[in-house]
Amino acid sequence: MEIKYTQRVPKKIQNRTIENIEVYHLSLGDAFEEAVRTFATKGTELWKAWYYSDFRKFLPQIYNEEYLDFNKYPLKY
Repeated sequence: MEIKYTQRVPKKIQNRTIENIEVYHLSLGDAFEEAVRTFATKGTELWKAWYYSDFRKFLPQIYNEEYLDFNKYPLKY
């Protein structure tokens, strides 16, 4: 399984996301959120995305297209 990320994501998080999908049958959004919560280093951009529960910059495919307009809906972090 291959997931298209728009920003760099550590291999640990990528592997855990795939494991969560294949083994635990989580959705892509839930699988990625759990992986980031578990492995992201506090203070990094990925950790901030988890903290605000806004992964649009990393996985835009899990959001409606209208919310991908960052001018209209800016990132909180």
